[in-house]
Amino acid sequence: MRRAGTAFQVAASGGDAVRLARLYLLYGPPLLEGGDERLINHKLAEAVVLGAKGALNIRWDGIRRTKGGRVAADLTISEGGVEVKYNVYLRNDILLQFRSSNRGRVELAAHLLKLAGVDAEVGRESGKDIWYVRATTDKLAAGRKELRDALAEIVREALAKGGVDAGKAERWLEKLEGGLTLREGQPKYHVRLARSGALEVRYRSTNPGNIEREATAA
Repeated sequence: MRRAGTAFQVAASGGDAVRLARLYLLYGPPLLEGGDERLINHKLAEAVVLGAKGALNIRWDGIRRTKGGRVAADLTISEGGVEVKYNVYLRNDILLQFRSSNRGRVELAAHLLKLAGVDAEVGRESGKDIWYVRATTDKLAAGRKELRDALAEIVREALAKGGVDAGKAERWLEKLEGGLTLREGQPKYHVRLARSGALEVRYRSTNPGNIEREATAA
């Protein structure tokens, strides 16, 4: 770290750069948010891609019944030594959620879900100091293959134990195994004329899965 006028500069290289990039992935890079081109730090965008090379670890624990009789399981997403355990409920749909009175912890849970390719936002329960992030079947089926595979295993286990209807399980598995592309939240590209006169088309995202998807499509 060094002083640069009235501000400070932080530089990292090698393995430290990768660890720093993972912090941006986990806790959210504010300079990548918003639409003001002047505020976007392009080096930070590169750091996000660099940090994305650290693979997410997704695992789940055995099927159980809640006190209300619902079929449930625990699913854990971890990256860079940080992990969050989510509740998965099999109802009329698949519901994955994380709830806490600690908003920062819920924000982290939302970031990890976004890294897993799921469009999820933090919400607050009405009249309570309880925060949550949740996603249901279609949004989950639009996520990364590792997540979809883990959820499919939960569904198969529940089906084998008679916890879910066969027809319902078949519909869920069809979505999870094939994956979904949702119309809502489709990628937005920024198109402009560069100073050279060339047409420039750009796509930016803090979600590495989205970046990889668009790069493959291009």
